[in-house]
Amino acid sequence: MTRSVETASGRGSAEDDRTADQIRRDIAARRESINAAVDQLNSRLERAMDWRAQVADHPFAALGAAAAVGFLASGILTPRRSPAERLVDALVSSAQDLGYARSSPGFIAELVKSAAGAVLLQTAKRYINDRDSDSRHQTSM
Repeated sequence: MTRSVETASGRGSAEDDRTADQIRRDIAARRESINAAVDQLNSRLERAMDWRAQVADHPFAALGAAAAVGFLASGILTPRRSPAERLVDALVSSAQDLGYARSSPGFIAELVKSAAGAVLLQTAKRYINDRDSDSRHQTSM
């Protein structure tokens, strides 16, 4: 049942003398080879995508990446404090550094009131100065 196939040059080759059964076996062998290669590639890809394996393989890089992500997340998620809150915190910290907070509990409240009064006075002074300069500017025209 062996058939020889003539090629364009008129000669049959040894590869062309294979039977259908031999061709099927060759296809099955190549299919097995391809399946083995795909399985190997799949396992390598799973290993590369497994974060636990990456942390085990590169612990210092994972630590650095985790620190960077934490730093960025804290910068994004932490609410910004207003200037007034920062001023109060600075005053409280200064009072605590001086030891006044321990000796007189009402001192911090008085200190905050005094600072708020000073800020209000400066704001009023700027407003009056700006209003006077605007009125002088309008009368000179």
